Amino acid sequence: MSNVQNYQMPKGSPVRKLVAFKYLIPFAIFWYVSRYVRQKLIVLWFRVFGKYGFRKIGKDVVIDGLPSFIWPCSNIVLGDFVRIGKRCVFQGGPDSKINIGNKVTVNDGCFITALFGISIGDGSSIGEYTSIRDYNHKFDNPTIPIKEQDYYGSSIEIGKDCWIGRGCIILAGVKIGDGAVIGANSVVNKDVLPFSIVAGIPAKIIKMRE
Repeated sequence: MSNVQNYQMPKGSPVRKLVAFKYLIPFAIFWYVSRYVRQKLIVLWFRVFGKYGFRKIGKDVVIDGLPSFIWPCSNIVLGDFVRIGKRCVFQGGPDSKINIGNKVTVNDGCFITALFGISIGDGSSIGEYTSIRDYNHKFDNPTIPIKEQDYYGSSIEIGKDCWIGRGCIILAGVKIGDGAVIGANSVVNKDVLPFSIVAGIPAKIIKMRE
């Protein structure tokens, strides 16, 4: 890969960050204020009326858009400082739990669906349009339509400070160790070692983080 450049995130107070917009500062302020109000109203809705969606919401949670819920009243818990992007879909079974730790980011369009259980460790980032699903259709009997057969699967565990790239598929029973990095569009069907970098279909170890 050629011409790779580093980019340092802007630091300092919100006022200092706004200065970078120069003559567009009024428009930037309007955009930030509008987004802030929308996010607060969505979280307020779920805290007051939306218990059918999230069982518990931690402090300073940000939800950019209204998520969809396949089943109501599931045991879905959001830790503190969690950020949920737009068009996300959640499904929790009657006996399952989806636990999203502190400072986790779930970006736009993600599917997190569980019949057995899914846990995402503190500080992890889930890229856009990633699917984390702990079950699948049975298809053993060819005389019965697949839709009419039962499901099978096992819980998924994603460790702390993991980075899962855009468009990944995390399959049932997988355990991803702390600090692991999953390359974009990978299919993870086996456990991932802590601090490893994996990619591909199926995902394989590229190297270890140094």
